[in-house]
Amino acid sequence: MQRKLLEVRNLSVHFKTSEGIVQAVRDVSFDVEHGESVGIVGESGSGKSVTSLAIMQLIPNPPGSIEQGEVLFEETNLLTLPRKTIRAFRGNRIAMIFQEPMVSLNPIHTAGQQIMEPLRLHKRFSKKAAAQRVLELLELVGISAPEQRIKEYPHQLSGGMRQRVMIAMALACEPKLLIADEPTTALDVTIQAQILNLIKELQAKTHAGVMMITHNLGVVAETCDRVIVMYTGHVVEKAEVKELFQQPLHPYTRGLLQSIPQIAVPKTPLTPIQGTVPNPFQMPSGCSFHPRCPEAMEICRRETPQLVMHDNGHAVRCWQFNV
Repeated sequence: MQRKLLEVRNLSVHFKTSEGIVQAVRDVSFDVEHGESVGIVGESGSGKSVTSLAIMQLIPNPPGSIEQGEVLFEETNLLTLPRKTIRAFRGNRIAMIFQEPMVSLNPIHTAGQQIMEPLRLHKRFSKKAAAQRVLELLELVGISAPEQRIKEYPHQLSGGMRQRVMIAMALACEPKLLIADEPTTALDVTIQAQILNLIKELQAKTHAGVMMITHNLGVVAETCDRVIVMYTGHVVEKAEVKELFQQPLHPYTRGLLQSIPQIAVPKTPLTPIQGTVPNPFQMPSGCSFHPRCPEAMEICRRETPQLVMHDNGHAVRCWQFNV
């Protein structure tokens, strides 16, 4: 039996602030198989990006700390590795496309130098070979005139170009696991389709696993095999993509799907989820979604439900299925 590429077990991440402790990620567990794409969706503040940063051991400490859990990458627990060892994984076997290219790129180095760095460091490319590979990568991600862009600094590039430079950096070493945090946010739909196809080609070539963190359920439907829905740091639903879109179980998941415009039913009003994500310092008792849930029961206000298996690998955290 082939071992799993990534296993996240009971991961919890807290941040200590002057106002109190924020439980950003709460007892999160999921797997990523070789060659599989797993989408992680949810509103801002649901813990998606913090989960990815914890996997990469990029949680700033202080104020953040990983309170419990394991992150097994090909059966190696990344959370127990010393800083020097984990650096050999980052950008090489595990790569991440960060959400904010404006602040993730180094302003004092050219785009070419930054893409070249992982090739020189991890793959031991010569300077000439690395420069040639950088030109190929820039062409792959849809940047025109790569010979010119390779010499330019981040401030000389548009937001979309910076995003594509970040993607080129992540793909440079052909990682086994690619964590893509909103990888197509700053791109137009044409380039977005090209980037998603590029990620698929990488998967086909290297049998890599992909974690796709996004607000765009259309991207999830098109590119992912399974999907994880998060809310206030909890996993509230897990299922195969087709199963989740055809039979969403959690009221939050149904709310997300109902707020998407339907091409087949024009001029139909959207049904938004009422209210907002709760203040992390004033979390409601019981199920954290109950103040916004149209189906909330009395037990939802008192007790927190567990994530339980419903059917066909479809798991849900809701009292409608816990009783």
